[in-house]
Amino acid sequence: MHSEGRQNDVLLPMDAYFDQPLIEAFRDGADIIYAGTLIVGANVYTIKIREYIEDDIKKFEFSDDDSLEERFSGIYQEIRNIKSRNISTYMKELVKIIDKYNPPLKNIVPILRKIVSEFIEFEKFYINLKSLQGTPDMSSIKIVFTDQANRTHSIEIGIDLETTSDIFFFKKYDVPPNKKNILEARSSNLKELYNKFLGYIEDLQPFFDLLDLIDANCIVLDPKDCLRKYNYRRVLIEKNFSVILTLDPCNVNSCPNLAFVGPDRLVNEFQHKIKENLENWDNQGYLYEQLLLLLGIEKFPKEPKDTSISEDPNSDQLKTNTDCSICFSSDIKGNLPDVICDNKCCENNYHRDCLFEWLSSIDSRKYFDKIQGSCPNCEKTISCPIVA
Repeated sequence: MHSEGRQNDVLLPMDAYFDQPLIEAFRDGADIIYAGTLIVGANVYTIKIREYIEDDIKKFEFSDDDSLEERFSGIYQEIRNIKSRNISTYMKELVKIIDKYNPPLKNIVPILRKIVSEFIEFEKFYINLKSLQGTPDMSSIKIVFTDQANRTHSIEIGIDLETTSDIFFFKKYDVPPNKKNILEARSSNLKELYNKFLGYIEDLQPFFDLLDLIDANCIVLDPKDCLRKYNYRRVLIEKNFSVILTLDPCNVNSCPNLAFVGPDRLVNEFQHKIKENLENWDNQGYLYEQLLLLLGIEKFPKEPKDTSISEDPNSDQLKTNTDCSICFSSDIKGNLPDVICDNKCCENNYHRDCLFEWLSSIDSRKYFDKIQGSCPNCEKTISCPIVA
Protein backbone atom coordinates (compact mmCIF):
# COMPACT_ATOMS: atom_id res chain seq x y z
CA MET A 1 0.00 0.00 0.00
CA HIS A 2 2.05 2.90 -1.23
CA SER A 3 2.11 5.68 -3.79
CA GLU A 4 5.83 5.37 -4.54
CA GLY A 5 7.57 2.32 -6.02
CA ARG A 6 10.69 0.70 -4.61
CA GLN A 7 13.85 2.57 -5.46
CA ASN A 8 16.67 0.71 -7.22
CA ASP A 9 14.45 -2.43 -7.49
CA VAL A 10 12.61 -3.75 -10.51
CA LEU A 11 9.10 -4.89 -9.62
CA LEU A 12 8.06 -8.09 -11.36
CA PRO A 13 4.58 -9.22 -12.40
CA MET A 14 3.10 -11.90 -10.16
CA ASP A 15 1.77 -15.30 -11.19
CA ALA A 16 -1.91 -15.11 -12.10
CA TYR A 17 -2.57 -17.90 -9.58
CA PHE A 18 -0.77 -16.06 -6.77
CA ASP A 19 -3.29 -15.11 -4.07
CA GLN A 20 -1.23 -12.94 -1.71
CA PRO A 21 -1.93 -9.33 -2.81
CA LEU A 22 0.42 -7.76 -0.22
CA ILE A 23 3.50 -9.64 -1.45
CA GLU A 24 5.71 -7.95 -4.07
CA ALA A 25 8.42 -9.48 -6.23
CA PHE A 26 11.62 -7.78 -7.34
CA ARG A 27 15.03 -8.80 -8.64
CA ASP A 28 18.17 -8.96 -6.51
CA GLY A 29 20.91 -9.85 -8.97
CA ALA A 30 20.15 -13.29 -10.37
CA ASP A 31 17.68 -14.02 -7.55
CA ILE A 32 14.08 -12.98 -7.05
CA ILE A 33 12.86 -11.62 -3.72
CA TYR A 34 9.24 -11.96 -2.61
CA ALA A 35 8.59 -9.61 0.32
CA GLY A 36 5.65 -8.10 2.14
CA THR A 37 2.72 -9.16 4.32
CA LEU A 38 1.55 -12.77 4.26
CA ILE A 39 -2.13 -13.24 5.11
CA VAL A 40 -2.98 -16.49 6.87
CA GLY A 41 -6.59 -16.61 7.98
CA ALA A 42 -7.12 -13.56 10.20
CA ASN A 43 -3.37 -13.20 10.87
CA VAL A 44 -0.68 -11.27 9.04
CA TYR A 45 3.08 -11.91 8.98
CA THR A 46 5.92 -9.89 7.50
CA ILE A 47 8.02 -12.27 5.41
CA LYS A 48 10.71 -12.45 2.75
CA ILE A 49 11.36 -15.37 0.39
CA ARG A 50 14.40 -15.65 -1.85
CA GLU A 51 14.09 -17.65 -5.08
CA TYR A 52 17.42 -18.85 -6.45
CA ILE A 53 18.92 -21.53 -8.72
CA GLU A 54 21.28 -24.15 -7.31
CA ASP A 55 22.57 -27.05 -9.41
CA ASP A 56 19.99 -26.12 -12.06
CA ILE A 57 17.22 -26.57 -9.49
CA LYS A 58 14.91 -23.75 -8.41
CA LYS A 59 14.90 -23.35 -4.63
CA PHE A 60 13.22 -21.09 -2.07
CA GLU A 61 14.69 -19.69 1.13
CA PHE A 62 12.29 -18.36 3.76
CA SER A 63 12.86 -15.63 6.37
CA ASP A 64 10.51 -13.46 8.43
CA ASP A 65 10.33 -10.38 10.64
CA ASP A 66 7.93 -11.86 13.17
CA SER A 67 10.19 -14.49 14.80
CA LEU A 68 8.05 -17.44 13.74
CA GLU A 69 10.76 -19.81 14.96
CA GLU A 70 10.23 -18.54 18.51
CA ARG A 71 6.44 -18.53 18.27
CA PHE A 72 5.97 -21.96 16.64
CA SER A 73 8.35 -24.75 17.62
CA GLY A 74 9.21 -27.07 14.74
CA ILE A 75 7.68 -24.90 12.04
CA TYR A 76 10.97 -24.02 10.40
CA GLN A 77 11.84 -27.65 9.76
CA GLU A 78 8.55 -28.15 7.96
CA ILE A 79 9.10 -25.00 5.93
CA ARG A 80 12.60 -26.16 4.96
CA ASN A 81 11.09 -29.40 3.66
CA ILE A 82 8.72 -27.63 1.24
CA LYS A 83 9.40 -28.77 -2.31
CA SER A 84 7.98 -26.68 -5.10
CA ARG A 85 8.74 -25.60 -8.65
CA ASN A 86 7.02 -22.20 -8.47
CA ILE A 87 6.24 -19.52 -5.92
CA SER A 88 2.47 -20.02 -6.05
CA THR A 89 2.53 -23.63 -4.89
CA TYR A 90 5.35 -22.84 -2.44
CA MET A 91 3.25 -20.07 -0.89
CA LYS A 92 0.19 -22.30 -0.59
CA GLU A 93 2.24 -24.94 1.23
CA LEU A 94 3.71 -22.24 3.46
CA VAL A 95 0.24 -20.96 4.36
CA LYS A 96 -0.93 -24.50 5.19
CA ILE A 97 2.00 -25.04 7.56
CA ILE A 98 1.63 -21.69 9.33
CA ASP A 99 -2.14 -22.11 9.54
CA LYS A 100 -1.69 -25.30 11.58
CA TYR A 101 0.08 -23.28 14.25
CA ASN A 102 -2.03 -20.14 13.94
CA PRO A 103 -3.24 -18.87 17.32
CA PRO A 104 -6.95 -17.97 17.34
CA LEU A 105 -7.28 -14.26 16.64
CA LYS A 106 -10.18 -12.00 15.98
CA ASN A 107 -11.08 -11.35 12.39
CA ILE A 108 -9.22 -8.20 11.35
CA VAL A 109 -10.38 -8.24 7.74
CA PRO A 110 -12.94 -5.45 8.36
CA ILE A 111 -10.20 -3.34 9.97
CA LEU A 112 -7.86 -3.95 7.05
CA ARG A 113 -10.59 -2.96 4.61
CA LYS A 114 -11.18 0.26 6.55
CA ILE A 115 -7.46 1.06 6.53
CA VAL A 116 -7.23 0.56 2.77
CA SER A 117 -10.39 2.63 2.24
CA GLU A 118 -9.08 5.46 4.46
CA PHE A 119 -5.71 5.40 2.69
CA ILE A 120 -7.25 5.59 -0.79
CA GLU A 121 -9.56 8.46 0.21
CA PHE A 122 -6.66 10.27 1.89
CA GLU A 123 -4.46 9.89 -1.21
CA LYS A 124 -7.18 11.34 -3.43
CA PHE A 125 -7.89 14.28 -1.11
CA TYR A 126 -4.30 15.40 -0.41
CA ILE A 127 -2.73 15.54 -3.85
CA ASN A 128 0.14 17.92 -3.02
CA LEU A 129 2.00 15.69 -0.58
CA LYS A 130 5.71 15.13 -1.22
CA SER A 131 5.39 11.49 -0.20
CA LEU A 132 2.70 9.10 1.04
CA GLN A 133 3.55 5.51 1.88
CA GLY A 134 2.04 2.72 3.93
CA THR A 135 4.28 0.10 5.51
CA PRO A 136 3.99 -3.45 4.11
CA ASP A 137 2.68 -4.81 7.43
CA MET A 138 0.03 -2.07 7.54
CA SER A 139 1.27 -0.87 10.93
CA SER A 140 1.73 2.78 9.93
CA ILE A 141 1.43 5.41 7.21
CA LYS A 142 4.34 7.77 6.49
CA ILE A 143 3.61 11.27 5.18
CA VAL A 144 6.01 13.99 4.00
CA PHE A 145 4.64 17.45 3.19
CA THR A 146 5.53 21.16 3.13
CA ASP A 147 3.91 23.89 5.20
CA GLN A 148 2.95 27.44 4.19
CA ALA A 149 6.56 28.60 4.61
CA ASN A 150 7.78 25.76 2.37
CA ARG A 151 9.36 23.90 5.29
CA THR A 152 9.37 20.13 4.94
CA HIS A 153 7.77 18.02 7.68
CA SER A 154 7.38 14.29 8.16
CA ILE A 155 4.91 12.33 10.24
CA GLU A 156 4.24 8.65 10.78
CA ILE A 157 0.69 7.76 11.72
CA GLY A 158 0.46 4.43 13.51
CA ILE A 159 -2.32 1.88 13.00
CA ASP A 160 -3.64 -0.09 15.98
CA LEU A 161 -4.94 -3.43 14.72
CA GLU A 162 -5.96 -4.47 18.25
CA THR A 163 -8.94 -2.13 18.39
CA THR A 164 -11.95 -1.46 16.20
CA SER A 165 -12.25 2.25 17.01
CA ASP A 166 -9.75 5.13 16.91
CA ILE A 167 -7.24 2.94 15.11
CA PHE A 168 -5.05 5.84 13.92
CA PHE A 169 -2.58 7.61 16.22
CA PHE A 170 0.54 9.78 16.02
CA LYS A 171 3.55 7.46 16.08
CA LYS A 172 6.52 9.63 15.02
CA TYR A 173 6.74 13.34 14.24
CA ASP A 174 9.32 16.08 13.75
CA VAL A 175 7.81 18.71 16.05
CA PRO A 176 8.11 19.35 19.82
CA PRO A 177 5.44 17.87 22.14
CA ASN A 178 2.30 19.88 22.74
CA LYS A 179 1.07 20.81 26.23
CA LYS A 180 -2.54 20.37 25.12
CA ASN A 181 -1.81 16.72 24.25
CA ILE A 182 -2.74 17.18 20.60
CA LEU A 183 -0.15 14.59 19.66
CA GLU A 184 -1.79 12.10 22.03
CA ALA A 185 -5.01 12.18 19.99
CA ARG A 186 -6.44 9.12 18.23
CA SER A 187 -9.11 8.85 15.57
CA SER A 188 -10.92 6.38 13.37
CA ASN A 189 -10.65 8.92 10.54
CA LEU A 190 -7.22 9.37 8.93
CA LYS A 191 -8.01 12.80 7.47
CA GLU A 192 -9.34 14.07 10.79
CA LEU A 193 -6.15 13.09 12.63
CA TYR A 194 -3.91 14.53 9.92
CA ASN A 195 -5.83 17.83 9.99
CA LYS A 196 -5.14 18.10 13.72
CA PHE A 197 -1.44 17.82 12.96
CA LEU A 198 -1.73 20.46 10.22
CA GLY A 199 -3.43 22.78 12.73
CA TYR A 200 -0.57 22.27 15.19
CA ILE A 201 1.96 22.98 12.42
CA GLU A 202 0.17 26.24 11.69
CA ASP A 203 0.27 27.21 15.38
CA LEU A 204 4.02 26.52 15.41
CA GLN A 205 4.90 28.88 12.56
CA PRO A 206 6.21 31.67 14.87
CA PHE A 207 8.30 29.05 16.70
CA PHE A 208 9.76 27.76 13.43
CA ASP A 209 10.46 31.33 12.29
CA LEU A 210 12.41 32.02 15.48
CA LEU A 211 14.39 28.78 15.24
CA ASP A 212 15.30 29.56 11.64
CA LEU A 213 16.43 33.04 12.71
CA ILE A 214 18.58 31.67 15.55
CA ASP A 215 20.08 28.94 13.38
CA ALA A 216 20.93 31.43 10.63
CA ASN A 217 22.40 34.15 12.85
CA CYS A 218 24.09 32.27 15.69
CA ILE A 219 26.68 29.60 16.25
CA VAL A 220 24.55 26.73 17.55
CA LEU A 221 26.53 24.20 19.57
CA ASP A 222 23.63 21.93 20.43
CA PRO A 223 21.62 20.23 19.02
CA LYS A 224 24.07 19.39 16.26
CA ASP A 225 21.42 18.81 13.59
CA CYS A 226 19.20 21.81 14.59
CA LEU A 227 15.99 19.86 14.01
CA ARG A 228 12.71 21.63 14.68
CA LYS A 229 11.56 18.92 17.08
CA TYR A 230 13.94 20.40 19.66
CA ASN A 231 12.65 23.45 21.53
CA TYR A 232 16.09 24.55 22.69
CA ARG A 233 19.33 25.89 21.24
CA ARG A 234 22.72 26.12 22.95
CA VAL A 235 24.21 29.27 21.45
CA LEU A 236 27.77 30.60 21.71
CA ILE A 237 28.06 34.06 23.28
CA GLU A 238 31.82 34.37 23.57
CA LYS A 239 34.92 32.24 23.98
CA ASN A 240 34.07 29.14 26.04
CA PHE A 241 30.75 30.65 27.11
CA SER A 242 27.29 29.75 25.84
CA VAL A 243 23.64 29.97 26.79
CA ILE A 244 20.94 27.31 26.47
CA LEU A 245 17.71 28.94 25.25
CA THR A 246 14.63 26.83 26.01
CA LEU A 247 11.56 28.15 24.20
CA ASP A 248 7.84 27.62 24.65
CA PRO A 249 6.81 26.45 21.14
CA CYS A 250 3.24 27.68 21.56
CA ASN A 251 4.18 31.02 23.11
CA VAL A 252 7.47 32.17 21.63
CA ASN A 253 6.98 35.77 22.78
CA SER A 254 7.31 34.76 26.41
CA CYS A 255 10.75 35.04 27.98
CA PRO A 256 12.66 31.78 27.35
CA ASN A 257 14.39 29.83 30.07
CA LEU A 258 18.12 30.68 30.08
CA ALA A 259 20.88 28.43 31.40
CA PHE A 260 24.52 29.47 31.08
CA VAL A 261 27.44 27.13 30.47
CA GLY A 262 30.87 28.58 31.21
CA PRO A 263 33.21 29.95 33.86
CA ASP A 264 31.57 31.24 37.06
CA ARG A 265 32.82 34.78 36.45
CA LEU A 266 30.89 34.97 33.17
CA VAL A 267 27.85 33.13 34.50
CA ASN A 268 27.61 35.58 37.39
CA GLU A 269 28.14 38.55 35.07
CA PHE A 270 25.33 37.54 32.70
CA GLN A 271 22.95 36.54 35.48
CA HIS A 272 23.39 40.06 36.88
CA LYS A 273 22.64 41.50 33.42
CA ILE A 274 19.44 39.47 33.19
CA LYS A 275 18.23 40.69 36.59
CA GLU A 276 18.75 44.26 35.45
CA ASN A 277 17.20 43.83 32.00
CA LEU A 278 14.33 41.42 32.72
CA GLU A 279 11.91 44.21 33.71
CA ASN A 280 12.29 45.63 30.19
CA TRP A 281 11.15 42.41 28.52
CA ASP A 282 8.31 43.10 26.10
CA ASN A 283 6.07 40.14 25.20
CA GLN A 284 4.86 42.10 22.18
CA GLY A 285 8.35 42.92 20.94
CA TYR A 286 10.56 41.28 18.36
CA LEU A 287 11.84 38.24 20.25
CA TYR A 288 15.30 38.04 18.70
CA GLU A 289 15.99 41.67 19.61
CA GLN A 290 14.48 41.09 23.07
CA LEU A 291 17.01 38.30 23.65
CA LEU A 292 19.92 40.57 22.74
CA LEU A 293 18.64 43.29 25.08
CA LEU A 294 18.11 40.75 27.88
CA LEU A 295 21.67 39.43 27.54
CA GLY A 296 23.11 42.91 27.17
CA ILE A 297 24.89 42.18 23.88
CA GLU A 298 24.71 43.80 20.45
CA LYS A 299 24.63 40.54 18.51
CA PHE A 300 25.42 36.86 18.77
CA PRO A 301 28.69 35.70 17.20
CA LYS A 302 27.91 34.41 13.73
CA GLU A 303 30.99 33.09 11.98
CA PRO A 304 34.34 32.34 13.60
CA LYS A 305 37.44 33.83 12.01
CA ASP A 306 38.81 30.29 11.75
CA THR A 307 37.04 27.15 12.91
CA SER A 308 40.32 25.30 13.30
CA ILE A 309 42.15 25.24 16.64
CA SER A 310 44.73 28.00 16.79
CA GLU A 311 48.31 26.95 17.52
CA ASP A 312 48.97 30.36 19.08
CA PRO A 313 47.84 30.33 22.75
CA ASN A 314 47.64 34.14 22.69
CA SER A 315 45.44 34.22 19.61
CA ASP A 316 42.25 36.33 19.76
CA GLN A 317 40.51 33.78 17.56
CA LEU A 318 36.94 33.06 18.62
CA LYS A 319 37.04 29.56 20.03
CA THR A 320 34.11 27.51 18.75
CA ASN A 321 35.80 24.19 19.39
CA THR A 322 34.07 22.57 22.36
CA ASP A 323 36.19 19.43 22.59
CA CYS A 324 36.71 17.96 26.03
CA SER A 325 40.32 18.47 27.09
CA ILE A 326 40.44 14.92 28.49
CA CYS A 327 38.88 12.75 25.77
CA PHE A 328 39.47 15.30 22.94
CA SER A 329 35.93 14.74 21.68
CA SER A 330 32.91 17.01 21.64
CA ASP A 331 29.73 14.95 21.49
CA ILE A 332 29.62 11.78 23.61
CA LYS A 333 26.27 10.02 23.71
CA GLY A 334 24.57 13.31 22.89
CA ASN A 335 26.34 15.24 25.66
CA LEU A 336 28.62 18.23 25.10
CA PRO A 337 31.29 19.35 27.59
CA ASP A 338 29.45 21.29 30.29
CA VAL A 339 32.15 21.84 32.94
CA ILE A 340 34.63 24.67 32.31
CA CYS A 341 37.59 25.55 34.48
CA ASP A 342 37.06 28.84 36.35
CA ASN A 343 40.72 29.81 35.99
CA LYS A 344 40.65 32.69 33.50
CA CYS A 345 44.04 31.59 32.11
CA CYS A 346 42.72 28.07 31.47
CA GLU A 347 38.94 27.80 30.91
CA ASN A 348 39.24 24.35 29.33
CA ASN A 349 36.11 22.31 28.56
CA TYR A 350 35.35 18.93 30.12
CA HIS A 351 32.59 16.35 29.98
CA ARG A 352 31.38 15.83 33.52
CA ASP A 353 31.85 12.05 33.08
CA CYS A 354 35.44 12.51 31.91
CA LEU A 355 36.30 15.00 34.66
CA PHE A 356 34.68 12.83 37.34
CA GLU A 357 36.72 9.84 36.21
CA TRP A 358 39.88 11.97 36.19
CA LEU A 359 39.28 13.45 39.64
CA SER A 360 38.39 10.02 41.04
CA SER A 361 41.78 8.72 39.90
CA ILE A 362 43.74 11.35 41.84
CA ASP A 363 43.70 12.73 45.38
CA SER A 364 40.33 14.50 45.28
CA ARG A 365 37.72 15.36 47.86
CA LYS A 366 34.04 14.42 47.70
CA TYR A 367 31.44 16.50 49.46
CA PHE A 368 27.66 16.23 49.17
CA ASP A 369 26.97 15.69 45.46
CA LYS A 370 30.28 17.02 44.08
CA ILE A 371 33.91 16.01 43.74
CA GLN A 372 36.72 18.56 43.91
CA GLY A 373 40.34 18.35 42.84
CA SER A 374 42.98 19.76 40.50
CA CYS A 375 42.20 20.79 36.91
CA PRO A 376 43.94 18.39 34.48
CA ASN A 377 45.29 21.39 32.55
CA CYS A 378 46.19 24.19 34.98
CA GLU A 379 46.04 22.27 38.30
CA LYS A 380 43.82 24.94 39.86
CA THR A 381 40.81 23.76 41.88
CA ILE A 382 37.92 22.42 39.81
CA SER A 383 34.77 20.52 40.74
CA CYS A 384 31.98 18.63 39.03
CA PRO A 385 28.85 16.67 40.01
CA ILE A 386 29.39 13.10 41.19
CA VAL A 387 28.41 10.72 38.39
CA ALA A 388 26.41 7.71 39.56
